[in-house]
Order: sequence, then C-alpha cells, then structure tokens
Amino acid sequence: MPVTHNVRTYRDEISLAEWGLGILRFYRVFGILLLLLAGSAAVAAGCWMALHPLFSVTAILETPELTLDKWRRIEPLLSDRYLVTATTGSPNAALGNAIEGAAGPDSFATMFLQPSFWENSVHFRAALRRDDIQETPNVDLRNASTLGLEISLVARNEEQAANKLDSIIRQIREAMLWSRLHEYLQQLGVAIANEHSDLEIKLIKQQFAIEQDQGRIGEMRQLLDSYPELRQINANTVVSVQDGGGKYLSPLTQIVALEVTISAANAEIRAARRDIERLDWYDRLLKRMTPQMPDIHTGSQLVTVLAREQQALFGSPATLSSAAQQAYRELDNSLANALRSNEMLRLKALPALSSRPIRSHQPMLVAVLTFVLVLASLSLMLAIYRALRQSGMPQGQKWSAYHDPLFSVIPARLRALLLPHAHPCASN
Repeated sequence: MPVTHNVRTYRDEISLAEWGLGILRFYRVFGILLLLLAGSAAVAAGCWMALHPLFSVTAILETPELTLDKWRRIEPLLSDRYLVTATTGSPNAALGNAIEGAAGPDSFATMFLQPSFWENSVHFRAALRRDDIQETPNVDLRNASTLGLEISLVARNEEQAANKLDSIIRQIREAMLWSRLHEYLQQLGVAIANEHSDLEIKLIKQQFAIEQDQGRIGEMRQLLDSYPELRQINANTVVSVQDGGGKYLSPLTQIVALEVTISAANAEIRAARRDIERLDWYDRLLKRMTPQMPDIHTGSQLVTVLAREQQALFGSPATLSSAAQQAYRELDNSLANALRSNEMLRLKALPALSSRPIRSHQPMLVAVLTFVLVLASLSLMLAIYRALRQSGMPQGQKWSAYHDPLFSVIPARLRALLLPHAHPCASN
C-alpha cells in the first residue's frame, strides 16, 4: 500500500500588497504606542536643542609674515599634548586622556588634542584669489602672503565663543613662538657648523698669503741691495723681456704694494677671528640649551629659558668683548622680534554669533529626525521581538501583545488605550 506524505508547501515570494497589509496590521496594533514614544522623544530632543542652541562663529586672525609653508610646519604642533597641557592647564592632557564632555580646562584639552579639530577649525587664507592664480599660474602658493588664519567654531553664547577664541589664539601664539625660536636656534647651529669651518679655512689662506707676500718683500729688498741704483729710479715701472715682455712695478713700489696687501689681509684675519669668537659664544649658548629642549613645549617657556641662559652666559654686556657684545645684541634682537611678531597676532574684527543655530542644532529639524529614527528603530525591534515570540508559541496558538510580559508592566487601562487592537475584547 503506497504511503502518502503530506508535503507542506511554502511560497518564496510575497507580493507588495501582502507586505503593505502586514505593515498596516502591525501599526494597527502598535501604532499608538510607537507614535507616542517617538513623539515624546522628538519633543524632548527639540526642547533640549531649543534650550541648548549652538551658533557658528568665524573670525580672521592676523598673522604677519606667515606663509603656507610655515603654517604647514606649525599646524602639527597645535595638537601636541604637552603644549595643550601648558596652555589649557588640564592635568589629563599630558597623559593623553582628557575627559570627553568635561567642563573647564578638560573641555578645551579634549578639542585641542584632536588633529582633526585644527584641520577643520583653522584654515590658512592666502591673499591670492582664484582669479589671481589663473592669471599667474606659476605663482608659488607656499610663499604667498596671507590674509590671516580663518577660525571657525561653534558656541552656545558669546561668552563661550570668546573663551574658545581666546584659548585657540593662545594655542596658536605659543606654537608659532616656539616654532620661530626653534627655527632660529636651528639656523644658529647650521651657521656655526658651516661658517666656523669656512672662517678657519679663510684664516689659513690669509696667513699663507701673508707669508707669500712677506717672502716677496724679502726678495724685493735683496734685489734693492744687489742693485742700489734701483732706489734712484724715478719711473714707476721697469721693462722685462721674459715671457714676451711686460711691465712690472719697480721693487720699491712692489714692497709698498705688498705691505698694503699684508695690512688688508691682517684686517681680514682680525675680522675672521672676531666672527669665530662670536660663533663660539653662540655655540656655548646652544650647548647650554640642548639638554633643556626636550622639556620645553611652549613659546613662552622657550623665551624664558633663552633669556635666563643668555643672562647666565653673557652676564653684564658692558664688560664683554666686541664679538660677545654683538652676539648678545643679536640674540636680544631675535627674542624681541619674535615677541613683537607674536603680539601682532590679533583678530581683525570682533566676531559675532550667527543669527540662527547651526543646522544640526535647529529644534524643528532635530525633532523631525529624532521622530523618524526612533519610530523606525522601535518598529524594527518590536517586529523582530514579535516574530521571535510568535515562533516560540505552540502550533495553532496566536501570540497576544496584550498578555505579553513585555507589555504587562503597563497598567491594564493604559495598556488598553495604547494597544486597543491587541485587547482580548477587540474584534478581529
């Protein structure tokens, strides 16, 4: 007797109409609850944004003598954690773990430690426009003059905007001052390495030239001793037929010329030795600075250490040699110029908050987006939960949201209002 198997068939495809009816049935049961939750979240988000608006602020910081090439070297310094610690006073910044969302110094340290903050908030603005670049395509943008640094940020009010701008400008000033003085010290080191050896070679050459001239003077004196009549010659030159003939100064005139040459060479030797002495003073200063450089992270610290070491090394300028006094004055002028340039960093105009909050903090927009996101996410989670609960029910028994433990915590009357079509008395 043949055995007949009951084969249950499944449809792999569901029409759009069935999908639509399923969604309508889902929201017929849970729509009031989901709309209430999503609406509550939207109202809460909109009210919070209305009470805590964020406005945009844009300001131009004047930066004389700053080029794009220099800014590219300064920008990475701005997020240095030791610099951030020194400028913000945050104890956590030095450890690289400034607290997210904290108030006070940590709030600025959190921003400043992120390189992306500086990339997005501070931009170099060149004096050249697009039309200028098109007219002169060969212009070098790296050395183009600047209109300043454009600072863009968001703030809740003018006081917060002013505090943020002050902190950013202070950070930029410290980084630029440190970079300027550090570059100056590096140039000093290169000058000492190159010029010192060049001056020593120059001394050797000049000394050899003097020896040569002194030897020629001796030969000219011997010639005068051998030919006393040459002392009586009134003409300035005598004729020699060697190498095809030519005119040469008389021995007595050559002696005078060589003496003048030796005198000039001695003057150059004295100048070279003076330059070597000046470089030696700089070399001694750099040797005092080098061990301390790893612990110096701000421009103000570098100025303080440089001034202290300058005073300790040179002492009273009046008692120094001419070369030492020149080195002292050059260093003094470099420090003064660096500080003067740093003081010239100022805002071109007092910035004002934007008239409307930024787009991501507009209450109506935030409320609508919150409503849609909450409604969609809760609907998806509830649909998955219902499918899992239904799959765990015995065959032939339907799952009821009204009696489900998830919703049973809601009082019965309120549950009947929120889930009217899930109530046992509701008609199918």
